[in-house]
Amino acid sequence: YSVDAEPWLQAFSAQDLCQFVHDLGYPTKVGSSGRVFPEIWRGTEILRAWLKRLASLGVTFKPRHVLTKLDAEALTFDTPSGTSELTKPRAVVLALGGASWPRVGFGGAWLDVCKAAGLETVDFSAANCGLSVDWSPFFKDKFAGSILKDVAVSLEGQTSRGDLVISNYGLETGPIYPLSSKIAGSAQLTIDLKPQLSQAELKSR
Repeated sequence: YSVDAEPWLQAFSAQDLCQFVHDLGYPTKVGSSGRVFPEIWRGTEILRAWLKRLASLGVTFKPRHVLTKLDAEALTFDTPSGTSELTKPRAVVLALGGASWPRVGFGGAWLDVCKAAGLETVDFSAANCGLSVDWSPFFKDKFAGSILKDVAVSLEGQTSRGDLVISNYGLETGPIYPLSSKIAGSAQLTIDLKPQLSQAELKSR
């Protein structure tokens, strides 16, 4: 039996998220791209405050427990003290990271565990990654680190808007990340440097 969590996520609005962070004691601010950030810029402090609140509500944490088997009878974990089982839990919520940070536990080994349990899975693919561009030495030396403010980047009918960073190897940040899953090998992007202006307004200027 599985539950579709999308309605829950849709009901938890951006305003609710800001209020949640505020209730943990951290104010937020709106960046130049229109996105909302905590004023401290570091999510680790918010995470620690959240964990502290959960502990006060009676949540028990079991660090360094690696899920190795999942079935209707039990969850099996590798732990520092050996194998441990949680038998016939009333409910199981899997909140799992990707495969890009194995040194902090995000190695993606859970994918094989879920496959072995017969769960429907999708293999990993690149996401939230920058785009490599073969800049000329002149362009790289002169513009690496520069920010293109409030541009619109389009690829295959999808458009993403925000601040685009020119790095020494290509393009990075907000507008690129939502499109990165569409880029396999090579791609041709369209960048609108003034999406807030019509062609007529640009021509008149």
